[in-house]
Amino acid sequence: MKHLPLIALAGLLAACDGQTIVEHRVENASTRTVRMVFHADAFNRFIGDTLVMAPGTFTRVAWNDLLGGRRDYRRPAEGIDSVYVEVDGGGSLTRDLLSDEAWAVDSKGKGIKGSFSHVCTFRFTDADID
Repeated sequence: MKHLPLIALAGLLAACDGQTIVEHRVENASTRTVRMVFHADAFNRFIGDTLVMAPGTFTRVAWNDLLGGRRDYRRPAEGIDSVYVEVDGGGSLTRDLLSDEAWAVDSKGKGIKGSFSHVCTFRFTDADID
């Protein structure tokens, strides 16, 4: 009887599904101010307002807290339907925001059913503006 609370606690912890946090960031490493509007599905929680990114800054564009521990996150562009991009002074962004390969993913976490975080970063420079 003395060990019943400990057994119940161990069972509760074993039943936990874990947690996965996914954050999307855009880093403006160029010398130009850029405006973006993401059109994406509601599940990925991208910000729908116009984002104004000054040179040398990064902006969080989406954040999601998912049930269940997911060790890998390989589709950072999934859920993005389109992105409107405007570059101050003219020009266009040639780096493709809709390509998974254009995003760098930094994943951290541990445990079989543990907590994981994935930070997906889209970085562009002056070389990516035409």
